[in-house]
Amino acid sequence: MQNTTEITGLRLTERLGRLLEGRSYAALCLCCGGGGMVAAMARIIGQPAPFGVAFAAAVPFRFTLPTALGVAVGYLASAGVSGGYRYIAASFLVTLIRWLLRPEKWDRWKGWICPFTASSCVLLAGVVPALYRDPLLYDALLWLTQIVIAGAAASFLDRAMAILSGEDCRTRFYATALGVLFAIGVMGLHTIQLGGVTLGRIAAATAVLAAVRVRGNSFAAMAGILSGLAVGFCTGDFPLYVTIYGLGGMLAGIFSVFGRLGSTLAFTFTYGAVSALASRSPSGFIEVTLAAVLFLMIPPTVFRLLAATFTPSAADEATVKCLLEERLTGTAEALREVSDTTREVAKRLARTAGGDLNGIFDRVAERLCKKCPYSMACWQEHYSDTVDALSHSVRKLKNTGSLEGEDLPDSLGRCIRRDQMAALLTAEYTAWTGKEEARRRAARARNLVTDQFDGMAIALEGMVEQLEEIAAGAPALAAHVEEIFREAKLEPKRAVCWKDREGRVTAVAEIPQYKQARAVPEQLAAEIGEALELTMSYPEVARYGANVRYTFRERPLYGVEYGSCQLCSGGGSVCGDSFRLFTTSGGQAHLLLSDGMGTGSAAAVDSAMAASLVTRMLEAGMDYRSALRMVNAALLVKSGEESLATLDAAAIDLYTGKVRLYKAGAAPTILRRSGRGVLVESTSLPAGILERVEFEESSFTLEEGDLLVLLSDGASAQGCQWILRELEAFRQEDLDSLCQRLARTARLRRTDGREDDITILCCRLTRQL
Repeated sequence: MQNTTEITGLRLTERLGRLLEGRSYAALCLCCGGGGMVAAMARIIGQPAPFGVAFAAAVPFRFTLPTALGVAVGYLASAGVSGGYRYIAASFLVTLIRWLLRPEKWDRWKGWICPFTASSCVLLAGVVPALYRDPLLYDALLWLTQIVIAGAAASFLDRAMAILSGEDCRTRFYATALGVLFAIGVMGLHTIQLGGVTLGRIAAATAVLAAVRVRGNSFAAMAGILSGLAVGFCTGDFPLYVTIYGLGGMLAGIFSVFGRLGSTLAFTFTYGAVSALASRSPSGFIEVTLAAVLFLMIPPTVFRLLAATFTPSAADEATVKCLLEERLTGTAEALREVSDTTREVAKRLARTAGGDLNGIFDRVAERLCKKCPYSMACWQEHYSDTVDALSHSVRKLKNTGSLEGEDLPDSLGRCIRRDQMAALLTAEYTAWTGKEEARRRAARARNLVTDQFDGMAIALEGMVEQLEEIAAGAPALAAHVEEIFREAKLEPKRAVCWKDREGRVTAVAEIPQYKQARAVPEQLAAEIGEALELTMSYPEVARYGANVRYTFRERPLYGVEYGSCQLCSGGGSVCGDSFRLFTTSGGQAHLLLSDGMGTGSAAAVDSAMAASLVTRMLEAGMDYRSALRMVNAALLVKSGEESLATLDAAAIDLYTGKVRLYKAGAAPTILRRSGRGVLVESTSLPAGILERVEFEESSFTLEEGDLLVLLSDGASAQGCQWILRELEAFRQEDLDSLCQRLARTARLRRTDGREDDITILCCRLTRQL
């Protein structure tokens, strides 16, 4: 399947960089010269401003001369020779200094030399000559303000020019710099007017409407306030224009739920009505109408790219990924250390705790025989005979559960306290067995805890592996997805996209739960696939609090067909085998078979518990190794009786056809590849017998039409060679029919007089269109 998302996923800055690289130097010079002219035409309360000088200091080096010419034209057009000669001289002085320093030194000191040069040239060319005219304090403050404005504007414009080199402008500082560039552009275009209608106000209104589509309410309000301030600096009427653009942006954001037309009408009415009331002129309606027409003519692709460009990046994704991997790996290692330490302590306690039967005999001698006249004869002259007699008595007590005085051996015939000795032996042995049972329970609990720690460590390591599979985020693709949900009036809360190491795309979008009824998943998948130039699968839908999450993934290369059949032992109604056939996120198909010990309801409980727990943990994103540890511990503690269940699982990657088999005490697996049968056997133990049980793993690759068959031991009791022959002779019939034929034949072939539950699962890979 062709993946063509590399160009689609570019940010606006990268696209602009590629676009400019493909154009001639003359066209680029014309663009920079035009930008310098507009910046030079910007005015503050009707007076020329040093924005043109700052622009000349910020542009890339190879465009300095055409920019200086454009700045000169701008100042001459807006202020004439008398009002603009000082700024023209300052811009050419900036150009001369840059040519003297050359690009190498300029780029090395760019962070401070750009604003310093702009401020210095405004000082030298504009302020110093004016000192010969006996300036007043007001003049000095005005000159100082111009110097500061020149330096600050040069600093911001220098950052804004990074868009030409494709740098990431999603940080707050770059966004602020682009905002300053936009404000200067609006102020420059405001000087171009016809009949009271100005290009600056039209551009500002268009920008506010675009901001609604790009980032929603808050971004539109910010763009409105910025536009109002820019126009206010030109005219001096701050309250009017901040109200017009700020209020209009807010209302456009509120009515954006009704689509582009709703936000456009809300802004148009607000702008036109307030402007007409304030100026008693139709120019406001003309300006906002032209802005609305321009806005509606902008293709949706532009808004998607702008959304990706202005999406704030809270932190570098590689840094966040590295931090998460480090924390998860550290936690997994800590859990393993706790597990190993607990296990080692348990072993040492097992060697030192408890005691043997000699301790019982010593306590009997101390409490009963110490003052007996025959103590010397029993415990010194005939010590071995006495100990053997007591050992024989304890064995009888263990076997019969009771001990009387006459049950003591004849070698203790001299004992004058036989009944008291029998009672004391019974009491001591009962206390000893109670302590031993408590010690065994504690040891078992410690082993279970260590197994749980191991399982959690494996689960965390699996999460690290999943993080490593994420190659990079794709904010531009996320902007496509968000725009599609927004056009469907689903009010997306957020949208994210990423690619794994194979280049496969995953897209996730969240919407309010009350909007779910409007969503058409098939249509959304088709539109997203068309926008991303991919084929997307039907989305996974899940609820998270008050939101609903839709997860779209590239459609896998393969699909899977399932077949199954179960026959209960002795024709009963309860089968001791359990199975699950399901698909998890990421294009993984699973066949899971568990066989409980024996037959009937007890076996059914164990197998159902094992199959259900493994399925739930796999659906939650855990891997098979950690799932087995958890299931093994659950079976060990389920009840006081012995519980065990085999686990036989196959995980199929539907993108590649790779299959991984996981076996714990399971029967052989049979597969047919390219028409030939293959037998995969295992020697592992089932779950629930020992702590630290492990899967036996194997892997291979299937192709279209290949078969995979999982069996319970009831089907393989008479060997598997006949099943191999059946599969090799199998043609394109229904898989359920195949499983039923194999199960019935297995029951008929059994000749040992015993019956067992029989379960057969089968799957076949199919290529998706």
